[in-house]
This record gives sequence, structure tokens and C-alpha cells, in this order.
Amino acid sequence: MTPFRVLIAFVVLAILGVAVIPLLSVDLNPREKEPVLTIAYGIPRSSPEIIEKLATSPLEGAFSQLSELKNITSISNYDRGQITLRFDKKADMELKRFEVLSLIRQIFPQLDSRLSYPTVSQSDQARTDEKTPILTYSVNGPFAAFEIKKIAEDIIKPALTRFEEVEEVSVRGATDLQLYITFDIQKLQAYGLTRSQLNTRINQAFGRNFPGSVLNNEGKTLFVQVDRSLRDRDQLENLRVAQVQGKDVLLRDVAKLTLEEAEPSSYYRINGNNSVTLTIFNRDGVNKVLLAQNLKAAVEGTKVLLPAGFEVRLERDDTEFLDKELDKIYKRSGLSILILIVFIFLINRNLKYLAVLFLGILVNLSLCAIVLYFLQVDIHLYSLAGLTISFGLIVDNAIIMIDHLHKHRNRRVFLALLAASLTTIAALMIVFFLPEEDQKNLIEFSIVVSVMLGISLLIALFFTPALYELLFKDSARKGRKLSMPQLRKRAKYLNRFERTVSWTARYRKAFITLIVLLFGIPIFYLPAKWEGQEWYNKTVGNTFYQEEVRPYVDKALGGSLRMFVRGVFEKSSYREAEKTRLYVSARLPFGNTLDQMDFIMREFEAYLKDVEGIDKFVTSVYSGQQGRIEITFKEAYENSALPYQLKGKLSVKSTDWSGAQWNIYGVGQGFYTG
Repeated sequence: MTPFRVLIAFVVLAILGVAVIPLLSVDLNPREKEPVLTIAYGIPRSSPEIIEKLATSPLEGAFSQLSELKNITSISNYDRGQITLRFDKKADMELKRFEVLSLIRQIFPQLDSRLSYPTVSQSDQARTDEKTPILTYSVNGPFAAFEIKKIAEDIIKPALTRFEEVEEVSVRGATDLQLYITFDIQKLQAYGLTRSQLNTRINQAFGRNFPGSVLNNEGKTLFVQVDRSLRDRDQLENLRVAQVQGKDVLLRDVAKLTLEEAEPSSYYRINGNNSVTLTIFNRDGVNKVLLAQNLKAAVEGTKVLLPAGFEVRLERDDTEFLDKELDKIYKRSGLSILILIVFIFLINRNLKYLAVLFLGILVNLSLCAIVLYFLQVDIHLYSLAGLTISFGLIVDNAIIMIDHLHKHRNRRVFLALLAASLTTIAALMIVFFLPEEDQKNLIEFSIVVSVMLGISLLIALFFTPALYELLFKDSARKGRKLSMPQLRKRAKYLNRFERTVSWTARYRKAFITLIVLLFGIPIFYLPAKWEGQEWYNKTVGNTFYQEEVRPYVDKALGGSLRMFVRGVFEKSSYREAEKTRLYVSARLPFGNTLDQMDFIMREFEAYLKDVEGIDKFVTSVYSGQQGRIEITFKEAYENSALPYQLKGKLSVKSTDWSGAQWNIYGVGQGFYTG
């Protein structure tokens, strides 16, 4: 192929790579990828012990017979439970999901009648019990709370659920209307009816059922579904509940129907204020930043459809911190490229030379996006760090190839580049042999660096020579010719280099000893005592050496290795990069009501309202047994002493409620500073 055709091919691939970038999954931290099935279920008004006995244990026993199952974990909570099944990475998850559903169908008739039908969700990552919404809006208007909720569900919610990346849109903060049936016991007795008969008739009259199946002309079995959903109030009032002496007895003859607000089953407040809130949850493995932008635009588009006086306000954006962190990485990456370009230009002072290198980096990044998309590698802080580190490596390959073309007018140096790059890639592949828990943050980092290096070899072999041929033209064929002054200058440098090497060789033993001492001998790793070795304990292990001699010997022979080990590893700690948050979780014994838990949460809300530096605090009262407050801070206070101080004050305040079980903890950068 001619150089022009080669460049056209790379340009087309680069354009495809740019088009693929929005499709990449973008998140703050790497996901723990693992084939997982989650089974959720519930029994109303039940303690964890009852959930464990009636649901969790029987279901776990049924699931334990599944093949390729690595482990089973379960959580039995108040009113609900959850079982997580982790399978082998090579398992066919569609087949496993089918097997789990089949087991549930077999065992469900034998379980307690109050148990809700278990739902099965599939994911390629282990979920946490509480998932954070990507966006949270508050909806206010001059209507009753249940009317605001209905308008939000009818207008805003459909505009958001049309996005495939959205997993769930929840509207909370208002109780639904319920239809109450108040029957007259005397009228029931007059018609010879009982409460249970009335209840059975209503249950049988409405809902969906499957009476059977039919076989069509193509031999396919079609299941018949009868939909008898309740459409309006009149339909229920005119329901025939019995027939007495040839006369139909309707529900309205024995009962009165009223429409009332249901009792709340949970509470959700932002900054202690009651309002209808709309929370949006994203699916796993999506570009959260791009999705948040699209969702905000969709919400803005629905505002023109809302009634007058309606207000939809963004209360919480979970991608805000992610966007800032990624923007910081992008700026640092851009700065590193700029520094490389400036140094290269200062050395060569040739714009064509610089153009070859810069365009090579852009094409390399575009092709890398295509490969990462097909490998399903997520973009997060660690993979972006891999991109930044690989810039220097790919520029090295390009510079070596250009210089070789300049001097020798051939590509034979490619074998040397291939060997050097494969050495680096092989070193990175060690990550795949680490324990699974250690692979989480490093595996995608190593994949990104390896992919960038692999593509840089293709760039160095095809793209760089083709672009060099077109830009330099005749000079590329003739090679670089040096003038007489340039040759004299080069000869002087070579003479100085030769004299330096000769002088170093004369004192090679001293230089080798000095280099070894600079790197360091790990003598500081020697233990103070060695059981069963008397000779060691009398020499290295004796008291005089350990107390008087060892401190000086370790410093003299330890070198930079000792400083690195003592200064880095012994004072290091691991943390995830995330926004500073403080959580206050409370649990009450079984039997407490929702209002009792809500009263405790309101006491803490009243205290938090007076604290300067808090951005938002979100209260979730799930039941009479569980409640939580999530506190975020203003940017100026995130890394200050406020998160620590507030954590201590809330811990002291929690002692006023000794009957509750408290868990107060913080996450994020504010709790890992200093």
C-alpha cells in the first residue's frame, strides 16, 4: 500500500474510535466484575429471624445444588431479605438465571403464604445493599402531595424511563390513595355472608390469571392470560358478591367505599424538608457523566408540560464529584502531552517532526478506544492513569522509529521496539496472577497500558513511516546530511564520552560498590531473633548489636531502599477516591413503629440544621427498625476538620438513644486526609 492509503485507513479507524468514546462506561472507581444473581423477597412485618427461617434458609438450600456456584451470601433484614449467588466467570448466566427461576417456581408453593414472590436480577458486579441514585430532584407545586406524585409519574417519569441506561425511576415523598371497603356486619348477616367470603370474592374478581394454554397451527404453545384489572370505582361497587333468592347482591349493598390516603410505609427527606422527590438509578456499566447530562436535558424538556406553579429542582447530582475528578485527570493528561511536545520541539525545532508525533498520539488514543470498547474495559481513575503513563512509552516508540527513518531510511528498528514493548507488557501481565481481591484496581490499568503499547507498535510500523514519507518527501529518501561544523561538534562529544567511560572503567569496583550502596542492601529486614538458631541469636540477635550497632548499620547499608520501605509502606493506607460523606445509621428492635424511628431521625435533623458547612443531609426512614441519614459537605469544608468533628459530636448525641443500635462512619477524601 502507498503511504497515502495507509494514512486514509488510519484516519477512518481514528474517526470510528472517536465515535466509540461516548459508548464507553465511565465511573469513578473500578467495578468488581463478577457473574452475580441477586434474589430479593419480603415478608411484611417480620423480624430478621422470621425472614431467615421462613424464606432465606429454604431458598439457600434450594440454590446450593446449582453447578458452577462459587459462594452464596444472604442478608435477612426486617421485612425483607436478599440472597446473592456468585458463579464461576465462565458460567452461562442466562442458563443460570433460568435454573434459579425454575427452582423458585418449584419451592415457592411450599413456602409461607405471606412471602412475596422472589425477584431475580442479574449483574456483572457484586452489588451493595444500598445503591446511590445518579440524580435526585425535588418536585413542588400548589397541589396535594399525592397529586404532585401522580403528575410527576405521568409526565416526568416516562421521559426518563425511555433511556436504556436508566434502571429505575422512583417517586417518593407522598402516600398513594387507597380504596377502603367498610362493610356492614348486620347486612352481611342478613344475606348470609361472612367477611372471608366477601374477601375471597373480591380477590377472585380482579387481577390477572392464566387459565391454560392453546396450541396454534405452527405447533407453538401460547399461554392465555385473562386481565381483569380494576378500572374504576363503579366497577367495584357493582361487583356481584352473592345471589340470594334469585336476586344479585352487589358490594355497595353491604359495604361503603371511600378513597383515602394510605398510611406511610417510609419517609424520605432532604435537609429535613418533606417534599415529593424523584430519584433516578442508572444501570451498571454505563457512561454516568453522559447519562446525567441527557437526563438533565430530558427533565428540562418536561417543564413546559407541567401545570403552572410546578417547580422541579435538582437536589443532588452524584456525577458532580466524578466529573470534577475526571476533569482533573484530563487536565493532567493534557499537561503531560504538552510537556512532552514542548521538550521534543526544543530538541528538534522541527514542526513536521512534531506533527508526526502529535498525530501519532491522537490516532493511538482513538484506536485504543475501539479496543477498550470491545474488551468492555471501564474508564475510571485507574484506567485514565494508565493512559497518562503510557503517553511517555508510546512517544518513545515513535521517536525511535522517526530517528531510525531519518538516519537509516528503513524500519529494521521495529524488532527492537517489539522486544522492549513485549517486556513491559509481560511485566504488566503479572497482575492476572494476583489474588482476585488485589486485581480489582490493577487489572484494567494493566490492560490499558498493554493496549496502548500494542497499538503504538502498529503506529510505529505503519502510520509513522507513512506520514513521515509524505511530510519529509525527498529528505526522507536522501537521509540526513550533517555539515562539517556539526560533524566536529559530534566528534568532540564522542571524545568526552570515551574519556568518561575509560575513567569509570578504571575505578569500576568503587563505582559498583557505590551504586549497590545507593540502591541499598536489605539488611534492615533481618529479624531480631531466630528461633532454634543459636549462632544467629549470639551474633546478629545479641543485645549489643541490636541496640548499639544496628541503627547505624541499617542506615549505612540500607540506602534508598530502606528510606522507601520505611517512608512509604509503613505509613501508607489504601482508600477509594470518592466524595466525602458521613453516614448515620440507626436500628431499633423488632416491634417499634415507623413513627418512633422517624422521631429519632428528626431529632438528628434538627441538630444538623444548625451546623455550618453541611451541603445536604438526606434522611431515609425505611421502617420502624431501620433509618439512615447521609450527610455531604460544602466543597470548602470537605477536607477540613469538620467531618471528623461532626462524626464525634453525632457519636456523643447517639448515646441519648441507648435503645437504638448506631453505626456512624465516614467515607471519602475528607476522612483520609492528614
